[in-house]
Amino acid sequence: MNLIERRQRILSVRARQTRIARLRLAEAQRRLERLEGTASQLARMAATLTPDQGQTDGLSLRALGELGERLGTASHQMRAPIADALDARDLKLADNIRAERQESTAEKMADRAARQVEHQRDLRADANRPFRPRGSVLESEI
Repeated sequence: MNLIERRQRILSVRARQTRIARLRLAEAQRRLERLEGTASQLARMAATLTPDQGQTDGLSLRALGELGERLGTASHQMRAPIADALDARDLKLADNIRAERQESTAEKMADRAARQVEHQRDLRADANRPFRPRGSVLESEI
């Protein structure tokens, strides 16, 4: 396996790693959005808990109060999973940036390897030329 093939293989591996990192970042972002959507839905539900106009019995007020308390507790308990999802998303973002940087480096290495091989090929071609007679210094002065 020559230098160019090795560099191309490294480049393909880095490209796959970048795609995997992007997928994982997208998954983490979707999870975070889902959790934030659930928390906002809980907050909206808690905000809409109001007794009906007119007479209301104590049992329904108690049920509304209990439901509001449960929604508040659930909303409060969503903070930790949201913070964890945010941290996971940040880690996936860092992984994605690292993978893109490594892919960029691999592209540069592949280009450099191609240039080196071409340069070496040119040097060999120049070295393998048959002897060419050159004019003498005296002939060029005339």
